[in-house]
Amino acid sequence: LPANVCSFDSGILTLGEELRAIFASHSFRINPNKSRLSSRLHRLEVTGVTINKFPNVKRKFVDTIRGGLHVWKVYGYSLAQAEWEKRVVDGMGKDYEHRPWKRQTRIRVVPKLKNVLWGKLLYLRMVRGSDDALYMRLAKSYNALCKGELSKGAFVCSSLPVDSVVRTRAGSEDAVFLIEWEGDYKIDLNTTEMITGQGTAFAYMDVGLVTCNHVFEFSGELVGKHARKNEFVHTAVDSKDVDNAKLTITNPMTGNSWKGKVVRRDKDYDLAIIQFDDENPPSHHYFQGRGTSIQVTEKGILIGFPNHSPGKRANYLEEHVLNRYPRSGLDRFDITGSGSIRKGSSGGPFVDESYRVAGVAQEGAKHEAGNDQCLCVTELDKWLSGLEEASPLPSTALSAGVVLPSDE
Repeated sequence: LPANVCSFDSGILTLGEELRAIFASHSFRINPNKSRLSSRLHRLEVTGVTINKFPNVKRKFVDTIRGGLHVWKVYGYSLAQAEWEKRVVDGMGKDYEHRPWKRQTRIRVVPKLKNVLWGKLLYLRMVRGSDDALYMRLAKSYNALCKGELSKGAFVCSSLPVDSVVRTRAGSEDAVFLIEWEGDYKIDLNTTEMITGQGTAFAYMDVGLVTCNHVFEFSGELVGKHARKNEFVHTAVDSKDVDNAKLTITNPMTGNSWKGKVVRRDKDYDLAIIQFDDENPPSHHYFQGRGTSIQVTEKGILIGFPNHSPGKRANYLEEHVLNRYPRSGLDRFDITGSGSIRKGSSGGPFVDESYRVAGVAQEGAKHEAGNDQCLCVTELDKWLSGLEEASPLPSTALSAGVVLPSDE
């Protein structure tokens, strides 16, 4: 910075006359003890908010919330409140920075733990945004704990606003899942070989997770000590010649996995619906459809897990619509970037710039020929409406409490 603005010498920051005059013209006085100079290589902090890349809070602040929620969940609210009160009272004699509760208690009563957590979470929402994935997970945990206490009897609490609709990349990572299945293919009465499949699924409105039907099919040569040379097999996860089939749903962002079940499969549409089949299903965001067909040259993002390996997160490929045409009587469109849809990314969403689903990735280009093909979201919505009219879908992830309804 110019010398007439400020200078930094021997560890002492000196404000120049020009900068002092600006503050003075607005009736402010500079406190030298609170003046500091920061660069992008260090934490840039204003009023306690970190602003290096985006508005954020300190990790310790988030750890405090997580710790309170964990104690509440494990030991129950009564014991958690008692422990919180003890910590606050014991901390009153400590230095200000080491006190669990730094504000004054004018009525001489320790604040309720539920109110402290509620306030901290609202502050986290204000700083990071209402659709931030971290806030969403913590807020849903808080609401779930409150719901559990309310079921036991008298309990007064305020719920937190939860907006589970995907509107940003951070939210989308919480709504896209890696799916993997395995089973024992029966070669004969006494011999089996394991077969596997992998793909991408995304949470869509209140139906559960949407993916492709062909993800649950196996076509290829068997590999293993019992496999015969050049033996080609075509089967599926629910075929009579497959035993011990198991479906796993994973969120690579968190590393957590759950058991899943296939609810619907349709070969003509190449669509399938799966749901969590676990005692503790996850809270997550969900996508909404754009409602209209995407047009040629429109930009979008293909999200998926091609050739996934442990530790990898979702791929985000920015493409645009190459052309649209009906195929097999269904509205489809091709996207640019031949080879974008690869093994493992089938079933992933192609979203527009507002993160609304425009289509489902179904078929990749082969041998440097053809284009990557998606089924238009209007066909997905039509298919789902037909299923609901013919026979209502089973209890979905949403109604089972995986995604809490919005309070806004």
